[in-house]
Amino acid sequence: MYMMILLIESNEKKYSSTLKGWRILNKKYPNSYYRPDDCLNLFSVLPEKKVKKSKLYNWLIKQQKREDPIGDLANDILRDSSFPVESDSIQCIYKYA
Repeated sequence: MYMMILLIESNEKKYSSTLKGWRILNKKYPNSYYRPDDCLNLFSVLPEKKVKKSKLYNWLIKQQKREDPIGDLANDILRDSSFPVESDSIQCIYKYA
Protein backbone atom coordinates (compact mmCIF):
# COMPACT_ATOMS: atom_id res chain seq x y z
CA MET A 1 0.00 0.00 0.00
CA TYR A 2 2.80 2.41 0.94
CA MET A 3 4.64 1.73 -2.34
CA MET A 4 1.47 2.37 -4.31
CA ILE A 5 1.00 5.73 -2.57
CA LEU A 6 4.61 6.68 -3.37
CA LEU A 7 4.14 5.68 -7.00
CA ILE A 8 1.00 7.78 -7.31
CA GLU A 9 2.68 10.74 -5.58
CA SER A 10 5.72 10.56 -7.85
CA ASN A 11 3.49 10.40 -10.95
CA GLU A 12 1.54 13.43 -9.77
CA LYS A 13 4.80 15.32 -9.18
CA LYS A 14 6.02 14.41 -12.67
CA TYR A 15 2.75 15.57 -14.19
CA SER A 16 2.76 18.83 -12.22
CA SER A 17 6.35 19.67 -13.12
CA THR A 18 5.74 18.86 -16.80
CA LEU A 19 2.63 21.02 -16.83
CA LYS A 20 4.56 23.91 -15.25
CA GLY A 21 7.23 23.53 -17.93
CA TRP A 22 4.62 23.71 -20.69
CA ARG A 23 3.13 26.82 -19.17
CA ILE A 24 6.54 28.51 -19.02
CA LEU A 25 7.29 27.59 -22.64
CA ASN A 26 3.89 28.82 -23.72
CA LYS A 27 4.50 32.22 -22.09
CA LYS A 28 8.01 32.59 -23.56
CA TYR A 29 7.13 31.33 -27.02
CA PRO A 30 3.35 31.65 -27.43
CA ASN A 31 3.24 30.55 -31.07
CA SER A 32 5.91 27.83 -30.98
CA TYR A 33 4.77 25.43 -28.27
CA TYR A 34 1.23 24.34 -27.77
CA ARG A 35 -0.40 21.92 -25.34
CA PRO A 36 -4.18 21.70 -25.63
CA ASP A 37 -6.12 22.53 -22.48
CA ASP A 38 -8.13 19.31 -22.72
CA CYS A 39 -5.03 17.12 -23.15
CA LEU A 40 -5.26 13.81 -21.28
CA ASN A 41 -3.04 13.30 -18.23
CA LEU A 42 -1.27 10.07 -19.20
CA PHE A 43 -0.03 9.46 -15.65
CA SER A 44 -3.60 9.24 -14.42
CA VAL A 45 -4.45 6.43 -16.86
CA LEU A 46 -1.32 4.32 -16.49
CA PRO A 47 -2.08 0.88 -15.08
CA GLU A 48 -0.83 0.43 -11.56
CA LYS A 49 2.28 -1.68 -11.37
CA LYS A 50 1.54 -4.62 -9.12
CA VAL A 51 4.56 -5.78 -7.18
CA LYS A 52 4.48 -9.26 -5.71
CA LYS A 53 5.66 -8.83 -2.15
CA SER A 54 8.01 -11.36 -0.61
CA LYS A 55 7.24 -13.44 2.45
CA LEU A 56 9.81 -11.42 4.40
CA TYR A 57 8.17 -8.12 3.47
CA ASN A 58 4.70 -9.43 4.34
CA TRP A 59 6.05 -10.63 7.70
CA LEU A 60 7.67 -7.25 8.34
CA ILE A 61 4.39 -5.45 7.70
CA LYS A 62 2.90 -7.42 10.58
CA GLN A 63 5.83 -6.51 12.88
CA GLN A 64 5.68 -2.73 12.62
CA LYS A 65 3.86 -2.23 15.95
CA ARG A 66 6.45 -4.14 17.96
CA GLU A 67 8.50 -2.04 20.34
CA ASP A 68 11.84 -3.73 19.83
CA PRO A 69 14.59 -3.74 17.15
CA ILE A 70 12.45 -5.87 14.80
CA GLY A 71 9.66 -3.30 14.96
CA ASP A 72 12.19 -0.52 14.33
CA LEU A 73 13.59 -2.41 11.33
CA ALA A 74 10.08 -3.02 9.99
CA ASN A 75 9.19 0.68 10.23
CA ASP A 76 12.47 1.72 8.60
CA ILE A 77 11.98 -0.70 5.72
CA LEU A 78 8.32 0.24 5.20
CA ARG A 79 9.31 3.92 4.89
CA ASP A 80 12.12 3.18 2.43
CA SER A 81 10.90 3.07 -1.16
CA SER A 82 14.16 1.50 -2.37
CA PHE A 83 13.80 -1.70 -0.30
CA PRO A 84 13.55 -4.76 -2.59
CA VAL A 85 9.98 -5.75 -1.59
CA GLU A 86 9.74 -8.63 -4.05
CA SER A 87 12.96 -10.36 -3.02
CA ASP A 88 13.33 -13.23 -0.54
CA SER A 89 17.03 -13.52 -1.38
CA ILE A 90 19.36 -12.95 1.57
CA GLN A 91 22.09 -11.75 -0.83
CA CYS A 92 19.77 -9.14 -2.29
CA ILE A 93 18.79 -7.88 1.16
CA TYR A 94 22.46 -7.77 2.25
CA LYS A 95 23.25 -5.72 -0.85
CA TYR A 96 20.42 -3.37 0.08
CA ALA A 97 21.70 -2.98 3.66
